[in-house]
Amino acid sequence: MAAVEAEVGKVNILLVDDQPARLLSYRTILEELDQNLVCAHSGAEALSCLMHTEFALILLDVSMPGMDGFETAAMIHEHPRFESTPIIFVTGVHDTEFDRLKGYKLGAVDYVSIPVVPEILRGKVSVLIELHCKRRDLERANHSLADANRALAEANAALAEANANLEIEKARELEVLNENLQVSNRELAQSNQALQAQVAERNRAERALKDADRRKDEFLAILAHELRNPLAALSASARLLGMQPQKPEFAAMASSSIQRQVTHMARLLDDLLDVSR
Repeated sequence: MAAVEAEVGKVNILLVDDQPARLLSYRTILEELDQNLVCAHSGAEALSCLMHTEFALILLDVSMPGMDGFETAAMIHEHPRFESTPIIFVTGVHDTEFDRLKGYKLGAVDYVSIPVVPEILRGKVSVLIELHCKRRDLERANHSLADANRALAEANAALAEANANLEIEKARELEVLNENLQVSNRELAQSNQALQAQVAERNRAERALKDADRRKDEFLAILAHELRNPLAALSASARLLGMQPQKPEFAAMASSSIQRQVTHMARLLDDLLDVSR
């Protein structure tokens, strides 16, 4: 038997009875509930329907030839898929307290006596439909919650991985920054050493310049003193020439002295020019 697809918002209800007239009466009573009604004429046909379709509840006749309602209910609830499917027994014969107890043990949730009162049947079926819908909505909510939890777990895992990658990237960037900083520090230390060497060289140059300037001043002082001696000799020779112009020997002596002093002054002037250069 092909699977029976319920319309959106509707549930499947399995009606099981070997008498077509009673099946028709069940359908007529339950049509007001606007659900998907599926009929089966025997217990075997009911089991075949269950293997292909999910049902919210089963309305099951107890007195059927061959496999009766009790046997059908026992086989239904032995299957793990259908052990929680509610069954309403319909009976006009097996209606004793013993029969009811037997039905409840086999998984029945309620009993309906024949003749069926439409309002009572619709009321009991409506309650089971509402319970089924609530259970289905709860299962969907649980599935949605499970999906949300999985998505949250995946998001947390992705976030943790992103944080780990970020920490690794930060550590790598910090390591590169530290390396660059160490290189900069080394370059700065080298620059400081070079600057200190330049400062030391400048200090040495300044000291050398001051020393040279001091020696120059000392030289100029000595040179000035040395220049005074030839000038004094020249002055004396000039006076001698003025005092004894008639004696050639005095003139020759004075001239020779002047020549020597001039030569000496020329050497001193040459030294002064060397110092100036």
